[in-house]
Amino acid sequence: MGDFNAKHQLWGSPINDFRGKLIVKFLDDNNLVCLNKGEGTRLNYNGTLSHLDLAICSHNLGFDIECEKINDLWGSDHYPLEVFYKPIIVRIDDTINKYLYNKTDWKLFQTILTEDNSFDIPVDDVERAYHKLISAYYKARDMSVPIKKGEYRHKYSPYWNPECSEAKRKKN
Repeated sequence: MGDFNAKHQLWGSPINDFRGKLIVKFLDDNNLVCLNKGEGTRLNYNGTLSHLDLAICSHNLGFDIECEKINDLWGSDHYPLEVFYKPIIVRIDDTINKYLYNKTDWKLFQTILTEDNSFDIPVDDVERAYHKLISAYYKARDMSVPIKKGEYRHKYSPYWNPECSEAKRKKN
């Protein structure tokens, strides 16, 4: 984070200056992301806002970090920026129920997704569209993939099939 005194449309400035172009090139060359959302961060003497303060992070963290301008100058001519780290942690509990993907009804899965009307709605919010997509996949999975209930007893090798089980039984 810092007061870069650089202007570029990437972070909301109406103009691109030389320093702004240098910073954008630096961001591109180093896989960095500017977290600013286009709001002015400095109150000029004439009452207008400039876009000079930047919050930057690696592209890996870009989805997990939010940057908000605090609308209180606290005696300064720069608005403070608040950065939030909100990682999305996915916890998978596979101790009791397992999806039996090898017994999936793929035609049913495809039909459910094809007939889902939520895909016909234009995308106006990427995050909401993403959640609709994931929900549609979960719905299709829940309807087309059987679940093995009970304790997980044995994990067979990838090459093991019913013929191997039959051969083992005959040997014994």
